This record gives sequence, structure tokens and C-alpha cells, in this order.
Amino acid sequence: MNKKTKNKQLDIHVRLWRHDQVHTRYLTSQFIGYAAATDLLEHFNASTSDLCRNGLLQVSMDGPSVNWSFYEKLEKEIKNECGMGLLNFRSCGLHVIHRAFQTGARETDWGLDGLLSSPYYLFKDTSARRDDFTDVTGCNEFPLKFCKQRLKVSDQEHSKSKCKHLLEELVTLNRVDGDDVDMWVASYKELLHDDVAGCGLKSRFKDFKVEDDRVDMLLYESMGRFEKLWRVVRKVLLVSHGQASVERGFSLNRQIEKDNMIVALRQIIDYFVLVGGMLKVEITKELLSSASSSRYRYHKYLEEDKRKKRQETIQRK
Repeated sequence: MNKKTKNKQLDIHVRLWRHDQVHTRYLTSQFIGYAAATDLLEHFNASTSDLCRNGLLQVSMDGPSVNWSFYEKLEKEIKNECGMGLLNFRSCGLHVIHRAFQTGARETDWGLDGLLSSPYYLFKDTSARRDDFTDVTGCNEFPLKFCKQRLKVSDQEHSKSKCKHLLEELVTLNRVDGDDVDMWVASYKELLHDDVAGCGLKSRFKDFKVEDDRVDMLLYESMGRFEKLWRVVRKVLLVSHGQASVERGFSLNRQIEKDNMIVALRQIIDYFVLVGGMLKVEITKELLSSASSSRYRYHKYLEEDKRKKRQETIQRK
């Protein structure tokens, strides 16, 4: 609920390639009164009307029932218009994984959650303890929040099986040509055996650091000779694997919701983040021209808004 507009706020983000990286960008927000599945679909279509529907690979969201009804209606539209399906990973996968891990850890009755979580809270917001810890250890780094699950797959045969399963799913959705599946699987095997496990890219993959490096950049730089396979991998890397970007926007919404230009402010902030800060924005002729004509566009918008309201009034009579 947005406190300024007194409506539900639907934030829409898109994932796209920009040079050698995948970016998640804020697109816009819709302010909704009723939020049934048909209402969500109407607002979603209005927000994405300028985007190419053929390029829509997946819609990621949390899992209330109304969302899944909206998803089914949207997927039906996409199939009718484009002849393609959407990749469906259900609701946020991290929630499912975390709940499964928590259940298993709880059944052991070892108290793992409390043991591994307590070091973070021991020093959180406690300056005296932090000072004592630094004096004794000489270390200025403190425990982070406990991450309860991390998946790692190193078995090549398992990876090949997953690759083939993914390709078959993309064929079912009419996203790739079924005649090329065997060729892609062969290319994937060659990539794993000759480049990753062999001498070609072994050092690059071995030196990869989850904390500092990016998977999209690693694969972008490593798969040059597998052009056809890369086209598929490029799509897969666009798949959303959580709601972090949307959830980060919630706190930002609270900071700016008192203003009546929420969407514009969110888009400006999003661009600042993209380029690395306000001082790194390039001042181009197009930007200066747009700024100089902003008042004219604003008055034009007001006139168009009045015209629409008059038409709605006439239609209701």
C-alpha cells in the first residue's frame, strides 16, 4: 500500500543484457485499487506496452493465488500472440530452498540456526563489543548474517543432464528449434571437457570468486567459440532467481512516497545506480534538449489528461 496515493503499488522491473552484463532495471509502477487477476493483467499490459512481447521469457513474482491466476491469463495471451510459452519456475525459488533447509535443520534438533546466526547479532548495534573484539583480535571485519543454503554442483554428468532437460523445456515452449538440441548438448560437453576441465579456461573458472566476480561476464568472455550455444545461455542468464531487486525497492518507495512523482524519481535513481553515481551521468545534447523542453511536455500532458477525462465523462452519460 502506497501511503501517498492510498493504492496498492505494483513495481515492474526488467532484466536485460547491456554489453557483457545482465542488468535488472526499474521500469515503472502502477497504482491499483482493485487487484484481481484481470486488474493486474490490465496494469501489467499498460506498463509493458512499449516492450516487444516476443522477448518476454519469464515473469517472476511471489506466490499469492491471485498472482498465479494473472500469470495463467498472461501466458495464454503470449501464446496466442507470439506462439511461445513462458519459462515457469513457480514462486521465488530461494523461499522454497530455505524452507526445505530449515525443516531439515530443525529435525536434527542441533540448534544450527541459533548457533550460526548468533555471531552476527552478538556484535550488531553494540559498539562496546565491537571495540573489544577489534582490540583483542586486531580485526575490523565482523560476522555477516548466516546464509542457510548454498548449492554447488561439480559433477559434469549431472550438469549435462540438467542442460539437456533445460533445452527440452525451451523446445516445448517454442523458444528454440528442437532439431538443434543434440548439437547444443554436444557443444556443452565440449565446453565442459576441453575448456573448463581442460587447459583452455581452467584457470579462469578456478579463479572465479563468488564475492567479487560475475557469472554473466565469465560466460560472455568464455563462450566465444560456441556462438549457437551462447545464444541459449544468454537467454537463460536473463531468468530471474529471486525478488531481491523488487524488495530493495520497497524501502526506497517509503523514502519517496511522500512525493507525487514516485515513478520519475525511481527511474532517475535507477539510472544513477546503473552509471555508478550522479556525478557520472553524461551530459549530452539530447539530455539538455529534453530538459529545456520539459515544461512544454508537462503542459501537453496536462492537456491530454483533461481530454481523456472529458471523454470518460461523456461516455458515462
